[in-house]
This record gives sequence, C-alpha cells and structure tokens, in this order.
Amino acid sequence: THDIEEALFLSKRVVVMGTRPGIVREILDIPFSYPRKSTLRFDEEFQKIRRALSYIIRSETIKSKLSEGEPVESSALKIGLYYWPGNSPFFYAQDKGLFDKYSLPIELISFSDNRQKIDYWKSDKIDILNVTVDTALRLIKETSEAEIIAGLNISHGGDALISRENIEPIKKIKGKKIALEKGEISEFFLKYVLYKNGLKLSDVVIKDMKGDEIGTALINGSVDAAVLWEPWLSKAIELSRANIIVTSKDYPVFADVLIAKNDFIKNHAEEIKKLKNIWQESTDFYSKDKKDFIRSVAPIVGLSSQELSQQLEKIEFFDGSIDEIIRISKEVENVIE
Repeated sequence: THDIEEALFLSKRVVVMGTRPGIVREILDIPFSYPRKSTLRFDEEFQKIRRALSYIIRSETIKSKLSEGEPVESSALKIGLYYWPGNSPFFYAQDKGLFDKYSLPIELISFSDNRQKIDYWKSDKIDILNVTVDTALRLIKETSEAEIIAGLNISHGGDALISRENIEPIKKIKGKKIALEKGEISEFFLKYVLYKNGLKLSDVVIKDMKGDEIGTALINGSVDAAVLWEPWLSKAIELSRANIIVTSKDYPVFADVLIAKNDFIKNHAEEIKKLKNIWQESTDFYSKDKKDFIRSVAPIVGLSSQELSQQLEKIEFFDGSIDEIIRISKEVENVIE
C-alpha cells in the first residue's frame, strides 16, 4: 500500500479502477526512466501527473458514495440525477426519513454520463429526470410529451469556464481547445457565454468528455480550457491552477428542474405533489440550520463538510415552483434556437 506520490515514484504505470467492478477508469503511464532520484518528486511533470491522479481518485470516491447508473427493480419512484450539490436536499430527505414520512418510496439514481440518464428516461427506466432548463426545453421540444414539474435551484458560481492561461478579453478564446460534455449544460454554458460575447461554438475546438473526466484533461494539459460545475469545479481549479474566465454568477440563467412525461404526470399527480413538499421541507431546513444539513449530506455525496458548504454557497434553492423557471426559459430559448 502506497500513497499517491510514492506509487507514482515506484511505478511505470498506474491503473485506476472505476466504481463499478472490473471497470478501468484511467491508465496513467509514468514517463520517467530508472533509477529515479528522490528529487523527481519536485519535477513539474511529476507533480502534474500527481495532481491528475488525485483528481481522478477523488472523482471516483464521489461516485462510489452514490447509487450510480442502474435502477433497482422496484415499485419506487425513480429519479435520475446528475452529480451536483444542488441535489443535496434529496439526499437530506433520504437521510432524515422524509420519503417515509410522506409514504413515498423513492430511488435516487445518479449518473456521471448525462446522456445515459436521458436515454434511461426516454426508455422509461427512470420516471423523473433532473436536468438544467436548456436540456429540459430541448427534450420537451424533441418528445412533445413532457413538462417541467418543479424548479429546484439556480447556479450563482457553481458552473464556470476556466483556462490554463488567463484569457482576457474573452474573445481571445477563439481557436482554443475546450473540454466539455456535449449536449449538456457545459456545452450550453459555453454557447451562452460565446453568444453574449459575439462568438459561436464553431469559433472554438470542442473536446467531448464526461463531467468527471473534464478536470483531468485540464490538469494534464491536453486542453486549453474547460467548462465545469461542482463538485468537479473547485478541485479542478485547485489542482490545475486554472484561471476563472466567467462563472454562472456572471450569467445567472443556469437553473435545475425536474421533468416528467405527460402520462406519468397524469397518473402520479399525488406523488409529484408529495415530492415537491419533500423538496420544500428539505430546503427550508437548509435555510434554518445549514450546519446540520451539511453534516448530514456531506458523507452521502463524498465531500467534506467544508467542501459542500463552499459549494452550496454558489447555489440558490427554489421551493419547487416554476415561476422563476419561466423567466429563465425565455432567456435560454433565445440561445437554443
């Protein structure tokens, strides 16, 4: 058993296993000849690999804490989530027995691959989908059989465009290679920021990656910039020493919602009402006692209390109503079309 630095010093190659049995998450070749001197630990390339490995291990630790990717065969209402601290009220409700209080069996299923989450919803493997407003509007338009049933939160700094070099003004980003997850919030975030600055997606080079992998690309230098959200954002900034170009605090239109298909909404109106009540009760408790809320949720989502506290400061919770979502939708539609 070795710590990260010692493992890198001794090894030719490091294999990181994923959260699922038998799945290799990453293979890192260690490009240093033998014998290796103790001063190697101070080499910048060595430290860059160490930071990348630290980021990968942290990502897998977060994913291992949550039920990822596969629903269990049960009669429970299944909600597909993505990794985002704005979903903390669901985990608080689960921990404090609020689902039982409302006699509402719920299965929370988290996805690192948001496209898989959407495919599962389309094929009825999950009932309710947690997405951002831009994705919700796109899916509603594509399927013509779904609606937004609840507004959850809005990001005030929890999403950001970051870069290895300082890019100012933002128009200098033209031609840069940027890591993001295509078809999801990170792509829309970049599209929106570019739109607001007289640019378009074709002005940059996109590298399509899953959310938990994007930070690694920035740390190891294979991309110039990245669009990330919490819980990946802060650690990626720390380990890559990245510059923040813009955040969702500069452009507060990135909100989370729940959507469901019309047939499900029609047949489960009472369950949806209970779910919204549970959400409101959880967010009310967060407002009243943040410390206890964070103490309950942090170990569930694989973060320290300090990390979760700092990330939640970048998020504003809604009470489940869609009033604010309607305003945001109008702004978002201009960029989607």
